[in-house]
Amino acid sequence: MGIEQIPLSQAKLPEKDFRFEEKFKEREVIKLPGGDIKVLDVSPEHLLHENPTLLIPGYSDNAPESRKANISTLYEEGRRALMVESASGADVEISDPKVNEFSDSLLRQVAAIEPVLEQKNIKVDAIGESRGGVVVLLAAYLYPEKFNNIVLIDPAGMVESMNAAKLTMRFIMTGIAEGRIFAKREKMGDVSAMAKEQVVWGTANFVKWVASNPMKRVEEIKDLSHVEVAHLLSEIKALGIGISIIHGVNDKVFPMEDMQASITNEINKVREKMKNEGAHEDEIANAYKKVVDGFYSVRGGHGDFNTNPEKYTWLASNALTALEEKKKNKKADKPQ
Repeated sequence: MGIEQIPLSQAKLPEKDFRFEEKFKEREVIKLPGGDIKVLDVSPEHLLHENPTLLIPGYSDNAPESRKANISTLYEEGRRALMVESASGADVEISDPKVNEFSDSLLRQVAAIEPVLEQKNIKVDAIGESRGGVVVLLAAYLYPEKFNNIVLIDPAGMVESMNAAKLTMRFIMTGIAEGRIFAKREKMGDVSAMAKEQVVWGTANFVKWVASNPMKRVEEIKDLSHVEVAHLLSEIKALGIGISIIHGVNDKVFPMEDMQASITNEINKVREKMKNEGAHEDEIANAYKKVVDGFYSVRGGHGDFNTNPEKYTWLASNALTALEEKKKNKKADKPQ
C-alpha cells in the first residue's frame, strides 16, 4: 500500500465568502419520535460537487461552532456542508445484528444520521474525525445507499484495544501538547481569526460538556478504547463506497505505526481470502484496493483537524475529489 505525504504548506486556500456567516447561523429541525435534532446545512452560491459533505467530528458536543472553520473551508471549496447537532445521538434503537458488538453511545449517534439523510433525500460524502470516524464507518455499513465516499481523519477503532485509562491519558497529554503548539503558531501569526474562534469556543464548550456528565464521558472513553472497526473497511468498499484515510505522523493517540499495522493486517486477510478463492496473481497483488483507496500521511498530531482546520479540511476535500474522479474514471472504463 503506497503512502502519499502532502506538505500542508502547499494548500492553496480560496478567498473568504462572507455570506457564509449569515448562513452558518441557520439551523433546521428534524423531528424524530425520541426528540428533535438540529442540523446545520450550508450551501455555497456556486456548488462544485454533486454530493453534500457530512462532517462528523471527534469528541465534542457536536455543536457546529466547534468546527466552524472546517465547515467554512468546505463551503469555500464549493461543497454543501452538513453537521448533525446531537451530542447524545437519537433515541432510536438500532437492532441490526451486524452491529450488536458496538456500544449504545456510538449507535445512538449513528441513529441520528440516517433520519436526517432520509428526510432530506440525499446521498452524502462524509468526513469522520477520530471517534467520528467510527460513527461514519458504522453509518456507511448500515446505510450504504446513503453514502458515496468517506474520508477518515486520524480515525479511532483502527488500532488494537487498550485500557480506558491509557487512552484517556493519551488524549490528555495530546491536548496539552497541541495546545502549546497552537499557542506558538498563534504567536507567529499562523492562525486565522476563525480558527482561533473555533478552538477557544470549542475548548470552553468541551469542558462544559464533559462537566455536565463526567461519568458518561468516562463510559464513552471506555467504549472507544475497545472498539475495533478496521474489519469493516473491506465490507464497506465492497458496497461501492470509496474510502481514504488521512493520518498524522505525530499522532500520539492512535500512533501511525499502529494504524499502518492494522490496515496492513486487513489487507493480508483479504489477500489470503483471494488466494483461497483462486484469484489471479495480479488481483492478489492489488488486494489493498479492496480495503482503502488512498492513505495520506501528513505532518501533524491527533488534533490538527481542529487546530489547523483550513489546511486539513482542504486536504480532506481534495481526498474526496480524488475519490469522485476515481469513480468517474472507473465508470468510463467499463465497456458499454
